Amino acid sequence: MDRPAALVAVAGLLLAPLVAWAATLQPKFALLGAFALAGGLVLFRWPRLGAYALLVAYPFNSLFIATGFAKLGPDDLMCMAVVPVWLVYRLARPDGVRLPQGWLLLLAYLTLCFASMTLGVNPGRAHGAYVRLIIYVLALCAIVDLGSSRDFLRRALWILACTGILNATFALPEIGRGVRVEGIVGQSNILAHFLGISIVAALGLSEIEKRGWRRVFLLGGTGLMLVILALTISRGSYIALGATLLWWARRSRLQLAIAALALGTVAFVTEGADRAHLERIEARFRGEDGHSALNRLGTAQNAVRAVEHHPLLGVGFGQFRDLDEAMELTEQFDRSAHSFYLSVASSAGLPALCALLGFLALIARRLWRRKRAADALGPDGVEWGRLLRTFQGIGLFMAISLITKDDGKARFWVPVGLLTAASMVAVPAPRQPDVRRS
Repeated sequence: MDRPAALVAVAGLLLAPLVAWAATLQPKFALLGAFALAGGLVLFRWPRLGAYALLVAYPFNSLFIATGFAKLGPDDLMCMAVVPVWLVYRLARPDGVRLPQGWLLLLAYLTLCFASMTLGVNPGRAHGAYVRLIIYVLALCAIVDLGSSRDFLRRALWILACTGILNATFALPEIGRGVRVEGIVGQSNILAHFLGISIVAALGLSEIEKRGWRRVFLLGGTGLMLVILALTISRGSYIALGATLLWWARRSRLQLAIAALALGTVAFVTEGADRAHLERIEARFRGEDGHSALNRLGTAQNAVRAVEHHPLLGVGFGQFRDLDEAMELTEQFDRSAHSFYLSVASSAGLPALCALLGFLALIARRLWRRKRAADALGPDGVEWGRLLRTFQGIGLFMAISLITKDDGKARFWVPVGLLTAASMVAVPAPRQPDVRRS
């Protein structure tokens, strides 16, 4: 019996009494435990399925389950399933494990967040958030370790594109109601963030795929997602996606034509479907949307003041909403920073932000180098170059979008895991000419 089979057998024997005890006291939990055990065995046999399932689950995190200690979404549940299975899998098969390059920066980030949480204004409030952070980072490591192939990355882009199309489809009934579209996500800005990533993935695949029906499906889905994104009236996502498409179009005339056609379609469909939304979009960009812009400015100013007063460890990881206990506030109590970068700097401190940005900079640098190596291959590297450019576009969209979004959950760590995996897959060496001696 090999080591993996032995571990499974031992685990089954140890868990059998627990399952029998639970079945007599809590049948529902015992049934859930049996399903979890069966799922764990399947993931242990095919661990990459867990990474795919995590990619499917993370855009639907609003469909949470209220437990006694926390609200757990599908992304949380899949992280809690994938991480232990991956750890056991690598315990049984330690050969060939791949950790993210720059993992020491991630470790430094976790350490600084722990110190910040411990010395913060209300440490008890952040314990759950810190446990989730550790699980998310381990999930990132699992994605990097399991997603070390071009086939995985291509399938991952398909999952991102299809989940985005699905999210947009669920939001269709909200068109015409005169309100910001939220979909099943339940929050317009978060929906727009998901759709932006999916749009970039779909456009990238439309360049890579050779079958006509697949390209038609991807471009049609892109048009649908653009319409829904426009109706979310998310200014940050507008700017992030617009900048990404402009960056992309300078290297691809096809994408320039597609972007122009898609934007024209969005303008036409939106104009005919819902004039009220167009008026709200115009009002938001003119600053006539009530107190939204002023509220965001107020929270940003609070975050900047927190950095000035607590530059090293912030007010406490996961404790920004308790900012009024660390300094005097005059407005915007118990609100998030509405910016990922300001949130990290103000809650965990500038060193933690620098460690995280250093890790992200390493990803961007490696992606750029891989893209340049693919371009040097000539015709043999065209598909590789387009694949890497798609991940570069996703990274650019996220970098800009997170300026106006406070998001340190799976919505951040899962895509970053994909970007890390893409930056670590080796580009094939150029083919050597077949020189035959006469």
